[in-house]
Amino acid sequence: MATIHNNNNMMEPPAYNNQLKDLFRHSVASTATTVTSTSNSTQRLSTTSLSEDDYCPRHSTSSSHHSHHSSSNNHSIKSKILSKIQSKREENAIAIDPWCISVRYALEHSICSDWMYKYETPTFTFTKSWKKRYFVLVDRIVYVFKSTKPTSPAKEHFVLTADTFVFVTEEFKKGYVIELRKPHFKWYIRCDSVNQMKQWLELMKKIVACIKIGYNGLLTHSILSSIKLTDDYKILIPQSYPKTRPSSHYSRRSMTDIPDWETMIIPPQLPPPRTKPPPVPLPTVSE
Repeated sequence: MATIHNNNNMMEPPAYNNQLKDLFRHSVASTATTVTSTSNSTQRLSTTSLSEDDYCPRHSTSSSHHSHHSSSNNHSIKSKILSKIQSKREENAIAIDPWCISVRYALEHSICSDWMYKYETPTFTFTKSWKKRYFVLVDRIVYVFKSTKPTSPAKEHFVLTADTFVFVTEEFKKGYVIELRKPHFKWYIRCDSVNQMKQWLELMKKIVACIKIGYNGLLTHSILSSIKLTDDYKILIPQSYPKTRPSSHYSRRSMTDIPDWETMIIPPQLPPPRTKPPPVPLPTVSE
């Protein structure tokens, strides 16, 4: 805009006044255009901001929903993992170092326990070969203790595996002796009576049979009592337990989750020796 100087002693010509008016109108029009443009820009900016504001809440809502969904999935996955860990912990409750087992702990989880004799190779001629020991059968391990003191640690242990043979041996003339044998390892256990020998022999054979068909869960006295071992080395479930139990998952688990036991054939073990029948009495000759 041109600057107008006031001079009382000087008169501007009409042409000059018209030029000033044109410049003023042009300036006003330019200012109006600028204001209008600024207003339109402000409106567009406001509209854009409103559009972004309208979009942002939707984006925030979607993001919040996605975040909540992801959080729920993570919580579900964590719950499953924790459940599996707890389940593993329960199944492997006895899976601790066998050398750390005490009498108290062994008896709390025992299948059976009793005083018997274990054969030990004598180091000197005057030492005894048979040592009286306290035996405790826990899961699939036979523990040997020197005493029944609760804090007494295990002196030895024998882990029953799929390649373990359990049978009665006639290698010793005295007593009722059970032999536990697997590659490069064997034990001799002497029992005090036939009933004691039968009890331990049957339980250990059932444990080996369960291991051979692939069962890796915890073995207890109730589980072993619910199955039978036939002469042809098959594991059978008593008839009181139906073969299919779709409505009772817990009872299925209580039967050790071994499917189709009736069809599982166990490789034969060494059978116990049979005693000779008594001699036939000679006929008497009547006179």
